[in-house]
Amino acid sequence: MIQQTIRATERALGDEFHIRKYHEASTYTLTLAMYLTLIGCIAIAVLADNPWLSFIPLATVGIANSIGTSRMRKEIPVPVIPKPFSPAMRKHTVVTLILTFIWLLIFSWKLDGSSSFINGGIIGGIVGVVVVLLIAPVYNRKQHKRDTARIDAELED
Repeated sequence: MIQQTIRATERALGDEFHIRKYHEASTYTLTLAMYLTLIGCIAIAVLADNPWLSFIPLATVGIANSIGTSRMRKEIPVPVIPKPFSPAMRKHTVVTLILTFIWLLIFSWKLDGSSSFINGGIIGGIVGVVVVLLIAPVYNRKQHKRDTARIDAELED
């Protein structure tokens, strides 16, 4: 089904330049979708009686991303992402951190209004985000090397 959709899209676009621009737009859309997903999480945390429901949009995007990455890794290695605070990623990282912090603050406040839980939730969330920011690029580079070695070995066969 997915391969048929890709082929149909590329057939409809025809020209290689148009296909490349379409994929560039898809990359831009993916970044924008992440921001909008976090904004959706914030809105659900504010509006819903149960703030745990605010994890649903993030979970659906995470599942879709995992499926897409798994499919991609069959043919090409995972791309190496820049470090979170490199010039290329600085704005994206700051926007993501701000939206995540707002979401965690509202989530913690809605879950339990006590200041000790809010402080614990915020501190735990911040620590979790920092750990991900530090570990994800290292893991990503190692995964890229493993994928490259695997694909090279398959091509040699």
